[in-house]
Amino acid sequence: MRFTVIWLADLEPALIDLYLRAKADGAADAVARATAEIDRRLTADPLRDGESRDGQVRILIELPLSVDYELAVDGRTVVVSAVRYHRRR
Repeated sequence: MRFTVIWLADLEPALIDLYLRAKADGAADAVARATAEIDRRLTADPLRDGESRDGQVRILIELPLSVDYELAVDGRTVVVSAVRYHRRR
């Protein structure tokens, strides 16, 4: 079964900000790869790859990013509700 992945429109400012921070860190390509890999993994099997958190929220880590997401009521749609950029140490 394939899942539809929806990134909430409210995330657009955060995505722009984290991309600019990653670019300043020299990690813009890594962010682009991580975003594509997150989409691929969530489309394939969001319950296998993510870890459960409070309530229905799950987290998926694909460094340098992590996302919070939930499976929608229809059971075939994944809604990404938060995204974070993790700088290298």
